[in-house]
Amino acid sequence: MSLKIIHIPPGASNAHREQLTSTLNDGRDHSTKYIISPTRHLLDDRTNLVHAGLGDCYIPPQMMTLGQLASHIFKLNSRDVIFPNEFIAPAISALCNIGIGHASLVTAFIKDIRLYFPDQDHLTIRNNLKDAFVKENTPEKLGDRAFECMQFMEMYENALKKAGLKDSSAIISEATDLVDKLEITTLIIDGFYELTPTELRLLKALVSQASNAIALIPISHADDDLKYCYSAELAKEFHVTP
Repeated sequence: MSLKIIHIPPGASNAHREQLTSTLNDGRDHSTKYIISPTRHLLDDRTNLVHAGLGDCYIPPQMMTLGQLASHIFKLNSRDVIFPNEFIAPAISALCNIGIGHASLVTAFIKDIRLYFPDQDHLTIRNNLKDAFVKENTPEKLGDRAFECMQFMEMYENALKKAGLKDSSAIISEATDLVDKLEITTLIIDGFYELTPTELRLLKALVSQASNAIALIPISHADDDLKYCYSAELAKEFHVTP
């Protein structure tokens, strides 16, 4: 598993475009090449750079956020049905007999649990939360609310299981085990500063599957201390030295 790090200096949109297009510029069919960005806004910008650099008449690369890529992988390789994200809060509200505002907070809690505690069962998550609350001297009321959210999460997950559905916030974990179904000749990880444990697991699987993997890391100033300019998770997992 190897990952090449390339730092992009501030205001260097031309250099960014040239780096993207030079990495992709080996033919007209780029359908097995993937550019992954952290947000849709950044992805739109990169799409414009790629199209400007590659010119006319080509099969474009796959350009997605990590969440979009996870859904893409899952839909291609699983028969399970994803429960739409916009239905989660209303479903929790009805299932747990709580208001829609409260259910929206529970929905956000579930998403964070999925991202920060990958593949952990509920008991382990409860114990980890309990330890964290003790360490941080968290007020008892806040701890009680978190454990109430855990209870609602369990009710929601049981209902999904009975209906044969998959929660959309769990798709990144599900997709990680399906990455080996993809053909990835080139992987470009573009613009990531922070990664949750679940996102990192997916990224590691993608890098392992790719024949060629690079990360484009923007820096804010030419004199920046590079150890603060990119994800500490990337540095740790791929042994990157600034």
